[in-house]
Amino acid sequence: MALTDMMGNPQQRLVAREGMVVDVSTWNASHDYHALHSLRHNVSLHRPGVIAGLEVVAWDPPDNSVVINPGVAVDSEGHTVIVGEPQRFQLQTGDAGLLYLILQYREVPSGNGGSSANGNAGAGYLLEAYRIEERRDLPDGPFVELCRIQVSGGGAVVSDAADQDSPQPDEVDLRFRAAAGPLAAETIKVGIVPLEMTAEGQVLHFSGLMALLKAINTTTPYLGEYIGSVNLSQEIAECHLLVVAGRQSFTLAPEWVLVVKSFLDRGGVLLGEACGVGDNGGDDFRQSFLQLAERLEVEMTTIERGDRLLKSHHLFSQPPDGADGPALVATGVATGTATSGNLIYTNADYGCLWDGGRPDAPATRDTIRSATEFGVNMCVFASESVRRQSIRMVAQ
Repeated sequence: MALTDMMGNPQQRLVAREGMVVDVSTWNASHDYHALHSLRHNVSLHRPGVIAGLEVVAWDPPDNSVVINPGVAVDSEGHTVIVGEPQRFQLQTGDAGLLYLILQYREVPSGNGGSSANGNAGAGYLLEAYRIEERRDLPDGPFVELCRIQVSGGGAVVSDAADQDSPQPDEVDLRFRAAAGPLAAETIKVGIVPLEMTAEGQVLHFSGLMALLKAINTTTPYLGEYIGSVNLSQEIAECHLLVVAGRQSFTLAPEWVLVVKSFLDRGGVLLGEACGVGDNGGDDFRQSFLQLAERLEVEMTTIERGDRLLKSHHLFSQPPDGADGPALVATGVATGTATSGNLIYTNADYGCLWDGGRPDAPATRDTIRSATEFGVNMCVFASESVRRQSIRMVAQ
């Protein structure tokens, strides 16, 4: 049950009186109150995820199975899920594709509720249990993700990731497990446009973006959530910050531009990052992004001290240095609208800095920290932009 549904239920607590008859409905009402109170507490004060344990490791010697260690989690409806013993789970690794391993809360009738020795009805019970399931997509109902695996094909052998920040096919991917904790101030949803790929076949700046989200989740009251690669041929839903990074020139089809415009109109923020790796240092990408701004009727201006982007969470007097020193950061204002700054361009290559610097040029700790803090500002700024615009749209 969602928090909004719980808020609609009046808090009615049973008051016992002398001589009161306790029948089935009275007894159930009393216990339902306490159960609902516990769920309401979990949902309103905590974010769902793994509380403790539930580590997933490949079976040794490796085959197509994993081991889930004992642990505790809480789902999005406030149910506490307890796995009391290690579980070996045999994966049905058939066709190639992404596989999710999830944990779900279940209630199982326990006891037959028959007659007791004195002829009265016996007690019935509900066993608070769980289900571990392998899926190709995530369910609509509450669940806790344990891991995911990019399966290469039938008969694949599953192993632990050699680098947990960059799992390879057929390796256990733990990056998307949510950790339970205090309720987030806001969930900031971030996506990336697969415009260019690295030599390893990864979307450019994907690793940096994942590192930024990890920093958000471990150092701020916000919750960063990666929504995946975004297809511009369909409406962009449930996204605050959309990242597009590149080195080369690009052109968006007219229908794609309309999708981006709709995203910006709803308050979403589009971040264009020129990656400096290459002979031209991202100049071709910059020209293409500025042409996109013109097609969107957005006027780009360099940000100055006091700009909201410089103080949405961490305080800066100017944009922090990029991978090549002083950085240019410009924001755009859509012509004839009240929405400001929801188009951002930078030549700083912050995406590489979030990942420790370019492969051939590791960055200093101070540079990484400043770039990461500014990335947090971008995400918080995007969340605030969507929220403000949603209020405006409701008022209209």
